[in-house]
Amino acid sequence: MAAGVSFAGALVAIGAIVGLAAESDFESWAVNLPDYLGYSVLGLALLPLIRLLTDKVLLPTVKLTDEIARQDRPNVGAAYIEAFSYIAAAFIIYWCV
Repeated sequence: MAAGVSFAGALVAIGAIVGLAAESDFESWAVNLPDYLGYSVLGLALLPLIRLLTDKVLLPTVKLTDEIARQDRPNVGAAYIEAFSYIAAAFIIYWCV
């Protein structure tokens, strides 16, 4: 269940980044496609970095991977932390770009 929660957070974040990159008014393929690809690739490249930052800053004494996947009873709370950090990062990336 913990892996599913963190994966769902990642999917929501990816959907938010791609959706928000496509938010502008359509003028033509030549004008909008490079902007869309640039924003999408930049946002999607920053998501793994945000995950590493979450691992180091929010839970410095343990690894999120160990808490979510490598225990007899996976830590669902750690999965929620990871999921919400993905979603929050997606909106922060959009507002900054």
